[in-house]
Amino acid sequence: MEWKYYSADCSSGNATISSVPCLVKGVIVVTSPSADFVVADDTVDVLKVPASAAVGNGYDIASLRFETSLKVEASGTGLLTVIYRELQELNL
Repeated sequence: MEWKYYSADCSSGNATISSVPCLVKGVIVVTSPSADFVVADDTVDVLKVPASAAVGNGYDIASLRFETSLKVEASGTGLLTVIYRELQELNL
């Protein structure tokens, strides 16, 4: 099964990427965020990309399992890519 990606535009605010359990491979900074960018498993913050993170930075979290849902908490400006895989597609 292939990985999916979600382009998170910080100016769009918070978003639910998937409402099923997922594996998250990482986050890539496309345009530096003006505020902290958070990747969360429902209400649990798992990864925080700091404001002004350098373009091209990658945050590899080695296929971390998100048990509930995959959400992003964002504000300000910036563009980040979240790489993930839904577990229901893998029958896990």
